[in-house]
Amino acid sequence: MKQVKQRFAVLLCIAALCVLAPAALAAQPLDESENDGKVIIYFETCGGTGIPVVERTNADGKLSSLPTPIMEGYTFNGWFTDIVGGDAIVAGETVFSGEEATVYAQWSPIDQVPTEPTAPADTVAGVLERHKGTILIVGGMLVLVAVGLAM
Repeated sequence: MKQVKQRFAVLLCIAALCVLAPAALAAQPLDESENDGKVIIYFETCGGTGIPVVERTNADGKLSSLPTPIMEGYTFNGWFTDIVGGDAIVAGETVFSGEEATVYAQWSPIDQVPTEPTAPADTVAGVLERHKGTILIVGGMLVLVAVGLAM
């Protein structure tokens, strides 16, 4: 019975993280006058790791460099405006405008000849790996709240 309660508590925490994480980490819209035209760029690695998830452009709306994620068994094809297809993002050339944008990593399996860039299928391990930072932040906040309520 104790194991069932523990598993239920873990599932409840995971569900709370999934619901609260987007709201807790949502970026505030940029005020162009305060940020000199800089745009927030979100990097969706589609299963890759090893890079920052957010960067800002320079005042011209361009990224001076692009990070290179890694994913075992796949070759990184570059950053694009869509998960499959889309326009390639080129450091120092692609201009971003507005408040924020998301760019997507595209991958090809190493043991196959790339035909069309595709994103790897979502798995539990992939989702956990991509969102471990969010889980840690929100989980830490939940622990702090629980400790505060217990006092």
